[in-house]
Amino acid sequence: MNRIILEHETLLNKYPDSEFAPTLLFQLAELHYEQSQLVYQAEMSRYEEQVADAGDMNPPLPIIDMTKTIAYCRLLLEKYPHINYRDRVLYKIATASLESGQMESAKSWFETLIWEFPNSSMALESHFRIGEYYFEQRQFAEAIQHYRFLLNHWDNPYFALSLYKLGWSYYNQQNYSDAISTFLVLLEDINLVAGLDQTTHSVAKTDLQTESIHYIADSFTEFGSPSNCRSFFLSLVDKTYTSPILLKIAELYEARSLNLQAIDIYRILLEFYPFSTNAPQLYTNIIQNYEVLEKMEDSNQVREELVHFFHPDGDWEKHQSDSSVQQNGLSLMRESLIFLGVYYQAKAQQTDSLFYYQRAINKYLDFLKNPVQENSHEINYYLAECYYEMGDFINAADTYQQVVSTYLTSPYREKAAFNRIFCFVKAKEMNIGIDSSGLIVIPHFITAHDTLTISLATLIDGYILQACNDFYLTFPESAFLGQVLMKMGETLYNLRLFSSAVTVYQQVYQLPSAVPFKDAAAINVGQALYDSGEYQQACDWLTMFLSDMPQSAEASQAWLLLSSAQFKIAETLSLKGENIGAAFTLLTIAGTSPDSTVQAKSMFEAALQYQKSDSLLLAAQTFERLARRYLKFELGDDALYQAAGLRERLADWSLAAADYLQIADQYPESEFHLRALKNAVYCYESGQEWIAAKNVCKRLIDSFPKAIEEVIEFSCRRGEMAMNAGQTEEARSYYQNTVNRYLDLMREGNAPDSYYVANAQFMLGEIMMFTFKSIQLTPPFESNLKRKMNAFADVIKQYTESTKYQIADWTTASMFRIGESFEELVRSLLTAPIPENLTLEQQQLYRQKLAERARPFQEKALETFRKNVEQATASQIENQWIEKSRDRIQGLQNELQREAAETAKNQGE
Repeated sequence: MNRIILEHETLLNKYPDSEFAPTLLFQLAELHYEQSQLVYQAEMSRYEEQVADAGDMNPPLPIIDMTKTIAYCRLLLEKYPHINYRDRVLYKIATASLESGQMESAKSWFETLIWEFPNSSMALESHFRIGEYYFEQRQFAEAIQHYRFLLNHWDNPYFALSLYKLGWSYYNQQNYSDAISTFLVLLEDINLVAGLDQTTHSVAKTDLQTESIHYIADSFTEFGSPSNCRSFFLSLVDKTYTSPILLKIAELYEARSLNLQAIDIYRILLEFYPFSTNAPQLYTNIIQNYEVLEKMEDSNQVREELVHFFHPDGDWEKHQSDSSVQQNGLSLMRESLIFLGVYYQAKAQQTDSLFYYQRAINKYLDFLKNPVQENSHEINYYLAECYYEMGDFINAADTYQQVVSTYLTSPYREKAAFNRIFCFVKAKEMNIGIDSSGLIVIPHFITAHDTLTISLATLIDGYILQACNDFYLTFPESAFLGQVLMKMGETLYNLRLFSSAVTVYQQVYQLPSAVPFKDAAAINVGQALYDSGEYQQACDWLTMFLSDMPQSAEASQAWLLLSSAQFKIAETLSLKGENIGAAFTLLTIAGTSPDSTVQAKSMFEAALQYQKSDSLLLAAQTFERLARRYLKFELGDDALYQAAGLRERLADWSLAAADYLQIADQYPESEFHLRALKNAVYCYESGQEWIAAKNVCKRLIDSFPKAIEEVIEFSCRRGEMAMNAGQTEEARSYYQNTVNRYLDLMREGNAPDSYYVANAQFMLGEIMMFTFKSIQLTPPFESNLKRKMNAFADVIKQYTESTKYQIADWTTASMFRIGESFEELVRSLLTAPIPENLTLEQQQLYRQKLAERARPFQEKALETFRKNVEQATASQIENQWIEKSRDRIQGLQNELQREAAETAKNQGE
């Protein structure tokens, strides 16, 4: 290249004014143009290598140098202004300026070319280049003026690009209407050219087509609405570009989050092209846009629509010749059925709505009408779950069984078999299917050889057993097997088929995988044996279990059940009259059970067995040992009460009293507390332990101050015990306290029984009687007589007070004592010592005077005894005091008659 340039320059220098000089100048301009491009390309290659090696460093970008080309062109134009190819020189200098980045200069040269040579073949390109300049300057109105020059020259190589840039200019001016029209003309041109010659449809034109579609779509999104789009393209439905434009419009709406408008465009596409192979995708896009807007009801309505649209043998499918396209529609339909089913099922779960469960069922059933699909097993499973939630447990069970029997490789199979069982269980709980009875035959029951035949009042139990047995046979390694067998055992147990239940529970116990149920199964074996009356077998089994699994969480339950079985054995012995054997068995339970409550109850029952066998001492000792060992036992107070009663029967008064007092000490809230204290008093009294009895009386009064009957009684008894202990003054105080308490209670509005207050009052009289009798009429006679008479008055008062309570025993006793008091006074007078230094006559007279003085009292005594008998006879009372009164009446009558006879005799003499 340099050599050629040198040769041309040498020639030009040698012949500067020759006729071929203009040609040499133009050739040099073109040669330098080519050389500049080659240099530039080489520099760009080096630049790219430097960029690759430089990392973050940015080497300077090469610049093409068109200086010499521009210089030769200028020289040529200046020296030869009228050269016949001046338009070519202007074009060369313009393009060189353009490539070297001299945009203003390039525009000026292109304008000169147009001005001087409007019809030049290069004028149209010059218009295009000037249009490009103004476009880059965003002077779109000026750019449009120059682009428009090419509109009538469709065969010009810049025609399509000019249309494109013209449309783009309109677009940038927001003149969307002209932009759309221009881009459409471009698309028509591209399609026309493509139709004439497929080889001319270059990548560049494809790009123009793509971008034109984009700008038309963008213009519509800016300029119009979906309804405008429909109106505009309705007449262009047959155009190949209509569908891509509408798709691009929808895409742009989506990008701008105008999802409802995007949906409208997709609907227009479906309207224009209802049988399009792209229809599945259009429906999918509509659904996705609704879901972006969280309009699930609308998206599901579209799914409902497309299920009908893409249904097998529908119009859309009939218009498709490609089976893969048909499959796309069917796949979308099936996916929609699944989605709708799952959606309605989830909605039903959230709202507990039977309506939505039914809609889910309908969708699943529609899906399953199709040939078996990869996910048919899953849909069958979901369908069963919906039936279950609807309460249609029988249909649910059958559908779960369909999963098990039809889809042999389904991961849902095991769970379906498991759920089938509990569908029948739930049906039974809801009283569904319990009105049918019949015979159930279960072959291969638990083992391959046994058959279980059961006559059932409700067949639902048989369905449960059959489902459990099917699971056992089908999934012998399942992690659910233990749970299933536990349900099977439970059902058999509830049917009272205890032997079969034992077989099933023992199978669970032997399963290594059934660890969570192993211990419970062992307990259930024992329970089934127990309920079947096989108490000894139950004991043997439970003993074995406790030996094997002493740390089991069920150990306490096993011990209780073992104890219950042993109790039953003891009960059987007791019914046979073998009470000692029963007691021994019960004491064995007490000695082996780890449960203190069971131990205590066993000892209690053992004591009762000893009691039944009349082994009273053993019974008492067992009750007492129970009370000592189990202080918190709920029947501890009862045990002590029983023991005390037995001690009373054995006349072990002190031990009996001690047992009663232990109740009061250890069980102050016991119902036996008050009775125990009362009985303790009686026991000490029986054993003549007066002081102990007196002290317990006080304890009772202090412990139960509101038990007014007992307070009065044991206040009185306290005096009695003091009297028996020789503590007369204490006794007097206790008796008087009894009377005072009674009177206080009466004043407070209470009315306790008056028996013991009458008793206490009587005993006060008895104490006074003792004092009265102890006073002898020894000298000084009158002084002692006065003391005697005062004491007499006190005695009469105390006994008289006792009679006021009108208690038969104490009234008759008091009346008798009053009579005795008169007789005591008579006795004292008649036996009074005679003063010394009296003559015999005086002594006789003294005795006579004493007898006369005593006689009224003697008569008063007789009157009192008679009155006592008369009142008793009227009240039909008979007791020792009345008998004694009768004796004294007879005695006094005899004495008075004898004294009367003696008096008469003395008077006669």
